Amino acid sequence: MAQTTCLDCYRKHVATAMVFEDEAEIGLAYPLHKWFAIGELNAAEKEIRVEYPLLAQITRQHRIAYQVDCIPVPSAELISFANELEDSETKDENNNSEVINNSEGTKE
Repeated sequence: MAQTTCLDCYRKHVATAMVFEDEAEIGLAYPLHKWFAIGELNAAEKEIRVEYPLLAQITRQHRIAYQVDCIPVPSAELISFANELEDSETKDENNNSEVINNSEGTKE
């Protein structure tokens, strides 16, 4: 099944980064997984940079903090923020549709 929005791809990359980050904490068994997590976070940023610049900027800040200082990425919070953005867009689309239909004399 194809991804329907950039936010879907974003969430997929952040979730994958979370798995790599967890595996990197195991230690010597997975020495490259920190860098895989950083790469996934970078891919997540690229997916949303144009349409959601604030979320991309926040993701970048967390990626750099993880890369430089090994500060854990709040993956669940990032995904939650993406969900909130998508929910607000859906509400806006529904409100706009209702306004257009009401101005034409119909009601949904």
